[in-house]
Amino acid sequence: MWDLTTGEEVGRPETRFATMAFSLATVTIDGRPLVVTGGGDYGTSGRVRLWDVATGRVVGRELRFPAPVNSVAVAPGDASSSPSVTRSPP
Repeated sequence: MWDLTTGEEVGRPETRFATMAFSLATVTIDGRPLVVTGGGDYGTSGRVRLWDVATGRVVGRELRFPAPVNSVAVAPGDASSSPSVTRSPP
């Protein structure tokens, strides 16, 4: 990870997960910067994870899908509402 203002590296890539991240989106909730990643296991399953930017750790549990997640997006809204995931049919 890099600081977008200075261009300096501020963190190392997460390597403990065997899945690849194909997409990401950023969101700030209650002043807390978060990243949503979507990816999968080489075409066999999909994962969506929510990351805390400050700690580099996963927040909550990952969401699993029967196919890779190729894109993720966040929409502005009520920060007290739960995030939702929509998947298009193959």
